[in-house]
Amino acid sequence: MTPLAVSLGATGLALLAIAFPLPVYALTLGAFGLVHVLAELRYVDLRFAGRLPRRLVGEWTLLLGAVVVIRALAMTGALAGPPRAVAELAVVGLLALSVLRLVRDAGPRGARVGGLAGLVVLLLLFGSAAAPFETLVVLAFLHNLTPVAFLAERTSGDARRRVLSACAVLFGLVPLLIATGGPRRALAAGGWDGAALAVPGVGGVADHLGAFVPSWIGGAAAVDLFTAAVYLQCLHYAVVIGVLPRLVPAEARRGIVPWPGRSRFVLLLAVVGAVGLFAFARSFAGTRELYGVFAAVHAWVEVPVLLAAPALVAAAPRPA
Repeated sequence: MTPLAVSLGATGLALLAIAFPLPVYALTLGAFGLVHVLAELRYVDLRFAGRLPRRLVGEWTLLLGAVVVIRALAMTGALAGPPRAVAELAVVGLLALSVLRLVRDAGPRGARVGGLAGLVVLLLLFGSAAAPFETLVVLAFLHNLTPVAFLAERTSGDARRRVLSACAVLFGLVPLLIATGGPRRALAAGGWDGAALAVPGVGGVADHLGAFVPSWIGGAAAVDLFTAAVYLQCLHYAVVIGVLPRLVPAEARRGIVPWPGRSRFVLLLAVVGAVGLFAFARSFAGTRELYGVFAAVHAWVEVPVLLAAPALVAAAPRPA
């Protein structure tokens, strides 16, 4: 994809998110939410699973299973509020700590990974004590930036510098510009208030600010931050679905899950996208809650994978 095509696509996403924040959020979540979960899990499996000790894979599976149980209990009302958030953050902390055994013999690189893992755990402990639910909201916002880490891990040399330069603009400067509120005010001066748009069966923007915006941020600033998150979510989907699968070598067929070949997997994603869009159209709130279970699994597995990725790839490189 040429730089011009990337620029035009990102500009289009930004304009759509600014003009129609809630419709774009709801439509892309329904069409691409579960699709991107599957695409990312496949990438992580084929890229990293072969380098992991089986015992560690078993531990991660148990911990991610605990996340599913926590989310299921939250759906039934048996576990809610701060206790539910603290329980989930505790599991994320254990996932981060699990990389310490993995990199203990990796020398200086392992020491850096261990230090970063320790910092993540300390931040999670602070968040759990100070504002557990808000910490989860902040992590949900930051999750949209994880494609940058995957791209940085997969590239090197001049290619990495070019990729990170592009990401600095697309994942950094553009959402910062949106979050300032300037683009929204410019549209408002012309008589258009996209934040006032409601979607039947979904509600208004105010009903969904909590997906990405901490409760201590309110008013127009909350709307602008939500709009920036909607743009980042679309960009996240675009990279995970459109770019990461291209970075899996054609010969990389072995993982924990017996994934279908590339063409069949694309067909599977199309079917999943259609089903997801239908389900969200039927009941947005109910499907959003159920989707949260799958989204949590794919989001939290990124924590140990991205922490350990440098040491993993250095210890057991594979042909690109």
